[in-house]
Amino acid sequence: MSNHRGLAAVAALCMLLSACGGSESSEPPVAPAAPSAALAGTISGLTQSGLVLANGAQTLDVVTGATAFTFTATVPVGQAYAVTVKSQPTGQNCTTANASGTMPASGTTTVAITCVDVVVAPSDHQIGGTISGLDRDGLVLTNGADSLTVQAGATSFTMPTAKLQGSAYAVTVTTQPAGRTCDISQGSGTVGTSDVTTIAISCHGEGYLTSTLAGSDTAGASDATGANASFNRPVGLAVDSHGNVFVADEGNNLVRRITPTGAVSTWAGSGSVGAVDASGAGASFSAPRGLAVDASGNVIVADTGNNKIRRIATDRTVSTLSGTGARGATDGAGNVAAFSTPAAIALDLAGNVLVADSGNNAIRLIAANGNTSTRVLSGSYASPWLPNSLAIDATGNLYATQTVCVLLKISASGFTQAMPGGSCTFGFTQGPAFNAKLASAPDGTLYVADQLGMVIRRISAEGVMSIVAGTPDVAGHADGSNATFTRLQGITIDGAGNLYVVDGNRIRKLTPQ
Repeated sequence: MSNHRGLAAVAALCMLLSACGGSESSEPPVAPAAPSAALAGTISGLTQSGLVLANGAQTLDVVTGATAFTFTATVPVGQAYAVTVKSQPTGQNCTTANASGTMPASGTTTVAITCVDVVVAPSDHQIGGTISGLDRDGLVLTNGADSLTVQAGATSFTMPTAKLQGSAYAVTVTTQPAGRTCDISQGSGTVGTSDVTTIAISCHGEGYLTSTLAGSDTAGASDATGANASFNRPVGLAVDSHGNVFVADEGNNLVRRITPTGAVSTWAGSGSVGAVDASGAGASFSAPRGLAVDASGNVIVADTGNNKIRRIATDRTVSTLSGTGARGATDGAGNVAAFSTPAAIALDLAGNVLVADSGNNAIRLIAANGNTSTRVLSGSYASPWLPNSLAIDATGNLYATQTVCVLLKISASGFTQAMPGGSCTFGFTQGPAFNAKLASAPDGTLYVADQLGMVIRRISAEGVMSIVAGTPDVAGHADGSNATFTRLQGITIDGAGNLYVVDGNRIRKLTPQ
């Protein structure tokens, strides 16, 4: 009986232990995760890209213009943080305030990033540029108190004293070489972040030796050499790569050619008024005034009386490039376009023909296929009044004269403005004067045949004007270094810098001294 009771007690104890799960088979309770938050702060002044922040191994790329930051990875509350700038933005310097601390439960800290622009200390830069045509000693340049003597043959120069970035410079010629004049282009400005190398100095003879290439006071149409040849109111001139000078002989309705030795021949035209397209003397013109020679040697003619633009090929075949002959301002293909008293011709850098369409107060453009359009101009002289001369420089700027004494510069974009000294001044000290004609050298120098002043003027690229031949208000036909002129009409320039001018019924040549 006692055994039964013992067994029962043991069984009861076992059941009790089983109900409690047993001490050896139970798992310990899991502790809850510690709280964390995203680390955030403020940014001010960030205007550039490249800012990278770090907090230990964590990094954050910050976008331009951000005013706050938040790291992607969270930081346990109560854990230390330390925000640093790992990479600075371009051209700026960013600093931190309250950069370290203990992570609050909110995640919002007092970390502040402040960015400011980096101020680069200015540095000194050299002032210099290029020189052309200096064939003798004596040139002295100055820039303020700085002075430089340049030797013959120099093709570049650098002033002795460098100038601080942001300071002004103005290089001038204080002493010219004997018998030479040196002009400065782009000689003044403000020193930038690198050396100044764009100043250009061009040296040339102080004047020209003038001779009569062909013609005399007597009007006529004789083909001969030198003074034995004759013209009748010649106007436009153009010179080819071989030195042949072509003459728009308006009064004879001819286009003439003068060889370098002065031999004159009729290149095209019968002498009778007409508009016949044919070869040589079989063709006809009506008061041609403007000429240009293209790269292939073709002569482009402003056939003024016919309101047409004609082309004379190297074999002397004449064709009509554009114009119906009717007076008008129609754009379009060559066989439908119309002009009104076209007076002058120039070729742009692409070989297009530019026309001073005098009666329409416009500049027209003819493409190689004859398609004609009107150039859209802007500025104070968007409709040049009776333009009668054209020239173009090596950068594509076009120059035009209005019949009443205003010299215009037309940019490649069409902006039109009066050149310095190019308004009406009849005191013979500035000019150009009434009915002036133009030629342009490759370096941007303009030459003006000033009809009223009876002189040849040079205008530098900076607008500085000087007289290179002739005596103001003195008429004559004297040749030599003290030349005089009477009725200047046309002007052109060859590759060697020789000038050719129409003076009454004479064609005269000006050779640089």
